[in-house]
Amino acid sequence: MKIRKARKGDLKDIAELFRIESAKKPYNQAWVEKTAIQKIKELFNTQEIYVVIIKNDIVGFITILSKLGSRGEERDIDELWLNSNFHGRGIGTKLIEFVENKYKNNSISLSLISDPNSNAFEFYKKLKFKIVEDCVLMHKSLR
Repeated sequence: MKIRKARKGDLKDIAELFRIESAKKPYNQAWVEKTAIQKIKELFNTQEIYVVIIKNDIVGFITILSKLGSRGEERDIDELWLNSNFHGRGIGTKLIEFVENKYKNNSISLSLISDPNSNAFEFYKKLKFKIVEDCVLMHKSLR
């Protein structure tokens, strides 16, 4: 297994992984190939993307958004997807540890949003991510 920064040549494979895995429960997102590629290109241009490679195939990726927050420099995990055939092998943990090691010497905090109905929610709790009690995600649909 190898983790490295994504390259432009990886974008189609990343988009396909994103499209397939995000369509599964509980996310049920309906990305078509064209819009999935557009989204991944946008992320590539605005965030850091790291890929997990096993036997020359991209089996997972993580995107990191850098920002300045009230507590100083922060990083948000915007997307983290792993081919479901590779769940339970510690690959997601190694990907999070890779990001933590990359930023831990800079006194940077790491945040993310997770669906409490997903397996990812328990995964993040296991990795000692804490629920922020004083924040609530709010949404308004504009039609």
